[in-house]
Parts: sequence; C-alpha cells; structure tokens
Amino acid sequence: MSSSWDGTESQVYWDTANGWTPSRQLILSIPAPLGPANLTVKLAIVDNDKLRRPVDVTVSAGNVTQTQTVMGSNKGEELDIVVFNLTGVPQGTAQVVIDLVSHAPNTNGLGALGGDSVSIVGMTANYACLP
Repeated sequence: MSSSWDGTESQVYWDTANGWTPSRQLILSIPAPLGPANLTVKLAIVDNDKLRRPVDVTVSAGNVTQTQTVMGSNKGEELDIVVFNLTGVPQGTAQVVIDLVSHAPNTNGLGALGGDSVSIVGMTANYACLP
C-alpha cells in the first residue's frame, strides 16, 4: 500500500518571513482490511536538526494510535526511518492519519532554538489480517 503527496504538505518548519508552521496532518487512503489487522507503517523523515530538537509523530488507524518522538542525531541533515506497529486495527479502516508536531521554538533570548524542521519524504504501510 502506498500513496503519494506533495512533500511540502508534510513539512513543519521555521520560516523567517512567515513564522512557525508547528504541525501538519496527512491522511492517506489504504485498502480496508476485511478483518482486524496489525498495521506496520514506516516513515522516511528528512531532518535538518543540528541541535537534537524534538518532533512528535503520531500515526493512527481506526481507534489505534501510536506516538514517537524523533530527536535526530545532532549531526545535521539526516534521513530517519521511523516504524510504527499498530495492533488490532479494526476491520474496514480505510485510512492512516499521520500527525507531525514540532513544538513552538524556545528562544532563550537567542532566537529560534526550539522546534525542529522536518518533512516526510516516503511511507510504506502493510498488514496481515488476523484470524
């Protein structure tokens, strides 16, 4: 299963002209399972983090939700692969909702030091129906 989207739809970032874009939501269609399913979602996230700033990523399908915090390595630009395992996704669930939240910058009087800029550049999702 896969869907496509414009990469700019999945960015959270600081823009000096427009300020902070702290959150984004992607809604991706998937073939609805015919029974309960365990759904694995893998996201490829580009992170320009040089200061290990956090971004929360939440993946939901049906009534099953999981959140992970992506911190980066403090080494600059990188590609993070983040894996979510959603157990017991209900029959008939036809979408995966991905929320990115980069918390508001903490300036400490020195400029924007808080939230991170990231973008989802790829995704895979798969499931096997449960008995």
